This record gives sequence, structure tokens and C-alpha cells, in this order.
Amino acid sequence: MKVLVPLHGFTDWNGGIDLIRLLIRILEDDSAQLNFDLYFTFPKRTLLQKIWRAADSFIVNLMTGRITNPLYLWKKWQQLDQIGIELLSNRNIQFCGTSTKSIQTMANEIKADIVFPLLKPLPHKSVPSIGYI
Repeated sequence: MKVLVPLHGFTDWNGGIDLIRLLIRILEDDSAQLNFDLYFTFPKRTLLQKIWRAADSFIVNLMTGRITNPLYLWKKWQQLDQIGIELLSNRNIQFCGTSTKSIQTMANEIKADIVFPLLKPLPHKSVPSIGYI
């Protein structure tokens, strides 16, 4: 059985990184006993998406009265992505776009039986089992 674990959305907040760490540990502990292969997808952002993410945080900080250096926010987002990638070192990791359509395409490519966890619905349900958070 093939399980696709998309990490899209989880690297956007510190708690998501901790949740990724917990999910990986739980899934890997059970994967040998339950005989399933784990595939991880990580969002590959374009330069425009990276700039937008930092700019969005900067605007939110301004609106809440916090003055934050935009370069600090840029580095923070890069660090969160790097931590997520390091958590997946020595694992089956695929990089794909940031949309649910990209996750769907990856699920179809590897012929996943399960996609878990997802924050948003996939555009076309062709995977037998999907788990949402």
C-alpha cells in the first residue's frame, strides 16, 4: 500500500513543523508493521510565491502594530522550509507545486492508495482514501 503524505501548508507555521515531526514518527513506526510505503511531497514555491508569503506576513505585522524587517520575514520562511526538508532527509521525498492539483497529480503518478493529511480537498477524487485535518 502506498501512502502519500503532502506537507503543504504545514511549513507555514512553527506548530506545523512540530506536527510534521510527530506525523513522520507515528507513520514510520507503524509502516513496517502495516506494510505500507511512505511518500512525502513538499511544496516547491516559485520566487513570486516566496516574495508574496513574506510580504503578506509583513502587512499583517504592520496591521497589528508590530514593526518587522521584511528580510527577517523572508529568512524566517526560508528557515521553516529548510527545517521541513531536513526532517525528510533520507526519506522518499518529492517536490511538487503548491496547489491541490499538484498534490493530485503526484498521487496519481505514484498510484497512492491513501493521501493523508490534507488541509484542502483534492480537485478530483481518484485516490481510494483521503484524510483531512
